[in-house]
Amino acid sequence: MESPSLNELYTDSKTPLKLHLGCGGIAWKDFVNVDLFPFDPEKPDSSRSGCIADCYADMRSLKLPPNSVSEIFTSHTLEHFVKWEAIDMLSHWRELLVPGGFVTIETPDFVRCLFWLLHPLRSRRRLARNMFYGNQWDKIDFETHRYVWSSRELKRSLLGV
Repeated sequence: MESPSLNELYTDSKTPLKLHLGCGGIAWKDFVNVDLFPFDPEKPDSSRSGCIADCYADMRSLKLPPNSVSEIFTSHTLEHFVKWEAIDMLSHWRELLVPGGFVTIETPDFVRCLFWLLHPLRSRRRLARNMFYGNQWDKIDFETHRYVWSSRELKRSLLGV
């Protein structure tokens, strides 16, 4: 059975949606869990534990009308896009949000990663490198990192300034 589209879910709910974008193997209750890629057990992917999306959609271009989303949550997805693409995506999300709606983003912080690159613990230095480059070992292009945001520039981009 094919999964419903985001627009179908919105039309059926008749209320603004709460979106968990890039859900991978983690489903959030009371959210529509969205991912672009189904999990393929034939491809090694040590970056996520399956995919349990309610529907599949590209977070760069969510096919929803303006003012149709009350909340967006995404964790460790923004760094997988080049900066201009992410800025366009954030602008698109602002159009989808109802007045008073909000976006919560968890992503590596550029300044913290710099400090961790110089950390005395080897495990922290290795983790910092992974934050800059992402999954470079499983041969899955969408798992690599393309940009690491500072909190200041991310905030400005979210606000559209």
